[in-house]
Amino acid sequence: MTPRMQIVWTVLEAAKDAADPMIINACRRLIEADRLGWHKHHNPKDYALVREIYDAPLLPPHANLPADNPPAPIMTRRSREQGRLGSHDRYPI
Repeated sequence: MTPRMQIVWTVLEAAKDAADPMIINACRRLIEADRLGWHKHHNPKDYALVREIYDAPLLPPHANLPADNPPAPIMTRRSREQGRLGSHDRYPI
């Protein structure tokens, strides 16, 4: 398995846990593109989305704040455009 596909499968498993259908569908399209021939069948936007999720920090830099003063959830460009917080925008405190 290539490193690219390891990233896709890792993000797919996380998206399944979070029940995020947009990310799940993007990962499935990329897996299918890998099987059919990456250069001809992949969608660069799908891979950019998967890489954005994969490269996102798990915790913000100020995660060591006390529990009585939790930081606000991180909003990504996609969640701002959709007007909501996605499951990938939350992090455990």
